[in-house]
Amino acid sequence: MQDKIRALSSAELGAVAKELQILASSYFKSFYELRPGSFLITFSKERKETAVYVNLANTVNITEFKERETTPTEFALAVRRMLDGSRLESIEQHGADRILVMRFSGRERREVIVEMFGKGNLILTNAAGIIEKAYTSRDFKDRSTKKGMLYAFPTQRGKAAPEDESERIAEVKGGRFASLSKLLDSLYIKERSTEANPEKAREAEELRKSVEKLRKQADEMRERGEDYKKIANTIFARMHEFNELLEKTRKSGARNVDELNGLTGIRVKRLDAKKKTVTVEMD
Repeated sequence: MQDKIRALSSAELGAVAKELQILASSYFKSFYELRPGSFLITFSKERKETAVYVNLANTVNITEFKERETTPTEFALAVRRMLDGSRLESIEQHGADRILVMRFSGRERREVIVEMFGKGNLILTNAAGIIEKAYTSRDFKDRSTKKGMLYAFPTQRGKAAPEDESERIAEVKGGRFASLSKLLDSLYIKERSTEANPEKAREAEELRKSVEKLRKQADEMRERGEDYKKIANTIFARMHEFNELLEKTRKSGARNVDELNGLTGIRVKRLDAKKKTVTVEMD
């Protein structure tokens, strides 16, 4: 599979939104700001924890990779306070835009809006649609993402591209990956592990090399084992000839190889009368 690290298309975001439906009715657990523009949102449902990786520039997907926790940022703490004790009611794509909307219920109803165009943004609004917290606060020509302003979706542009135009979705439908999240996780996991924890990434690479070395050694031992097995079978099959050679060697009192060759069907390579050993050649 070629390198496909790029931003999600509208169709791909729609496909991911459908996969994220399994999180409906899950309880919010925590929120982490991993790096600028990258977040991890964890949910709990029936004692099972699920993590969603959000990279405003590129992707939203369920992830199995857990990064080392760092000191929470002011933004992360604010999101945790607002969503504490709440439950995810729904998650959906807004129209054909690259915008994901998560609706939460709890002490107060809130929405988490993930904008994945331009530099991206993550915005929290209350039940009235008023912005309570925004990762990036800006004024635009027709709207604002500043605290206290009524949130407005940007003007929709164009239509979503058909799913069959996405090679990622085609790979999932072709059975190479169980879901689009699985594919996306495979693309970003190496990048995330290296950025988040270079030491862990080096350890993982060393472990991979060690496993590869052990696998190679195991293959070599298996091959040698087959060779030894063939030798053992040959010796067993010709044991009567070896016994005959040893018996004739003792009786003839031979002192060199030439005297031994011809006594039996086995070719003698070396004779050590002092050590009383005979070395033979085998086909």
